[in-house]
Amino acid sequence: QLEIMTTSLKHEQLKEWLGALIEDYLFEMEIEAFPHGQATMKVLTEAGAEPDKSWCFHEEKDFPDLVLEVALSSGGIPKLEIYQRFGVPEVWLWRKGALEIWTLRSDKSRYDGPSRRSRLLRGLDVDLLEGCLALPTWRAARTAFRRKLRTRRR
Repeated sequence: QLEIMTTSLKHEQLKEWLGALIEDYLFEMEIEAFPHGQATMKVLTEAGAEPDKSWCFHEEKDFPDLVLEVALSSGGIPKLEIYQRFGVPEVWLWRKGALEIWTLRSDKSRYDGPSRRSRLLRGLDVDLLEGCLALPTWRAARTAFRRKLRTRRR
């Protein structure tokens, strides 16, 4: 199956704002990250995917540790099944105005979730992240998020 999607301004804003806040968190928590962006993931002819954003942690890898998908409409290809084929440890879905965190089981048999906690980014406060996304501007969202992260580190 091939899914061809056009993206809306709202989709792109959410993707960029969420991605920026995740990267702010990685930077402030001093987590080494390797952004993969929307790089197409492919296993021969078996499967392919193009996440909205993605990152490897601690070292560069063929497939990311964390994938972000912004889903403003329903339907389409079952993303979790595809990312499971690549062994992606966490898939974050923004759906219905909230973040869902799906974590791959250690035996890679399926994803558990949705959850409000990340196994990879244990200290990340999802409520804070969502609250900052509700702010009126990109700058306001990042400023509030960074400020809160710095006060929590003290």
